[in-house]
Amino acid sequence: GSELSEKGYELLDIYYKYKNRLEDREEIIIAGGHIITGLLQAISYDLPFKTLIYSSDDESAYELAKQELVDILALDDPLLAFENDLNFTAIAYDHLVLISPNHGKTIEKIEDLEGLKFIGVKGSAQRLAWSTLRQENINFTIEREVKSQFDAFKIVRNSDEYYTFLNASYFNGNEILKNETRHVISLVQINDTKDDIYNLIEYLLFDGQIKIGEQGFIPMKPWKTR
Repeated sequence: GSELSEKGYELLDIYYKYKNRLEDREEIIIAGGHIITGLLQAISYDLPFKTLIYSSDDESAYELAKQELVDILALDDPLLAFENDLNFTAIAYDHLVLISPNHGKTIEKIEDLEGLKFIGVKGSAQRLAWSTLRQENINFTIEREVKSQFDAFKIVRNSDEYYTFLNASYFNGNEILKNETRHVISLVQINDTKDDIYNLIEYLLFDGQIKIGEQGFIPMKPWKTR
């Protein structure tokens, strides 16, 4: 017969340890981008489920999901789900606003963005802003990339020359690319062994929409917020 190698037994052992760890826990473990996990954290006390929420960037959280260390993967940008053929459930809309330095130039039309220097945020929906600028033949540079929207905000606010596009749900800014950068924040169910995980996603999609709207996001189901 086919004997498992020593390495095989080790892996099996690790697998069962992780499996038990996820099954024993009553909390639902969620990891994902800063924006969506910030939202979930903000409403977590109102949820009828116990959650453990870890903030990271979409890519790093996906690495944990691939190892089945989380129950739900939470995405600031659905691109990762499209690229990896993951089923995702959109729970809200957001868009990006332009954040300018304290003494930045006046931006009234897209042509005013010509020649600006930007701070990029890994795994965010900024790709929508960059592709729009390229389509409009606007020259710009991405000077550096950081891991969180909050880092980008700090850099821009402390500089005289850098700009960035950040989520309107968290930051006040210029809505010059509001329509072009509209996107969904979404959840991917990784663990399908616990009913509560599915139930949490359903809750956020229906009863939770009012709370999501209160956090500055555009609900998927606007009639729920009236």
